[in-house]
Amino acid sequence: MTISSWSDPRSSTPAAVNSRSLHGWETTAAHVAVFIIAIRYRFSPDIPLGFLLAAALLPVTAHHLLRHRGAFTITVMVIVSAVSGVLLTFGQAPHGNIAASLATVQTVRVLGIALVLAALLWARSVLGVRRVILTFGLGSLASLAVSGINPDNVWKFSLSVPVTLILLSLPGMDKHRGRQLVAALLLVTISALNDSRSAAGLLLVAAALTVVGKGGRHVPEPGAWRSWGALTRVALIGVGAYLATQAAILEGVLGEAARSRTEAQISQSGSALIGGRPEMGAAFALITDRPWGYGAGTLADYATTMVGKAGMKALGYDPNNGYVENYMFGYGFEVHSLLGDLWILFGFAGAVLAVLIVAFALNGLGASLARGAATAAVTFLVLRLVWDFAFSPFPSAMAFLPLTLAVALPPLSRGETVLQPDPPRSPV
Repeated sequence: MTISSWSDPRSSTPAAVNSRSLHGWETTAAHVAVFIIAIRYRFSPDIPLGFLLAAALLPVTAHHLLRHRGAFTITVMVIVSAVSGVLLTFGQAPHGNIAASLATVQTVRVLGIALVLAALLWARSVLGVRRVILTFGLGSLASLAVSGINPDNVWKFSLSVPVTLILLSLPGMDKHRGRQLVAALLLVTISALNDSRSAAGLLLVAAALTVVGKGGRHVPEPGAWRSWGALTRVALIGVGAYLATQAAILEGVLGEAARSRTEAQISQSGSALIGGRPEMGAAFALITDRPWGYGAGTLADYATTMVGKAGMKALGYDPNNGYVENYMFGYGFEVHSLLGDLWILFGFAGAVLAVLIVAFALNGLGASLARGAATAAVTFLVLRLVWDFAFSPFPSAMAFLPLTLAVALPPLSRGETVLQPDPPRSPV
């Protein structure tokens, strides 16, 4: 008789064996589900494979939306936004500038937020936060075999985020602050040398927060003032990292090409951020012109295109080029901002959804930081979501938005930790 069976006679009972077998199957299923969700394979017209899988798992995963703070509220706003986008599109039907296929893609995309979030929250309950991030990173890396590698800048456009997620969530990484710091600084260096300025800045903030954190030592549930204090620290470190990165670029530390481009952006609009994102001008002009939104399937006509171009001209940018006419307004609207895109496509409901997504993610990060439970991987994901809120297209942001919410939203039960520890006997 083994020591384990002597100490626990129930360990060899049929019920115990069946329980372990069931747990093993659930663990394997969770790994496979997360991996597939990360794969960017799409069916016609543009429906991701992961959305279909998440929809099929909904009977098993739906109740997890009730177990994490903010998940149910976000789900309700997702549904309201989808309905709003369809109604706004129908409102444009008499003018003839709508596309049913576009409305379908955009509606499915916004519904996918809730579907995938439910699936990943279920996976988190089975695998723990670290393994969810690691498996998703591996799936994203494998996805390059489907989506291909961008030859313009392999690191910036293809490898950066998957490698970051994998490296920062390797076994043992989440419990050792020193390892997280070294890994984050290594990624900062690689990103800076490969002209990935935003990623370098976000990782620099994550590294700084790792230094001032408590190294994984969990403390009692923090009060609101401690969470807000932690978020204030994030904001201050973020501003400092931005100024330090910009100074380094202007000094030529990151290469002559980066310095020339940054100098041109500052000269054009007075700010590297605004100069590098003239789409902000188009978003502001379009939303000001029609604050109730345009519709998920509405196509940009000549008048709305001129409104967007006027907003870009106000920032000193010449919009008379193929990028603006073909990418931004060629088939629907794309203003390179999660907030702007959701507002334009789904109206006020979409704007509220975007704000709630970021607010709940930041709330979870603040609580984790106050508890000393936040890891560099989760911090990076939340900071990236904040960046996407202002500067990334809706389709691009969707690649990691549900993952970020799934690992950042705190559980409603006080008996659970904000960052659930890895369960035993998992194969990864």
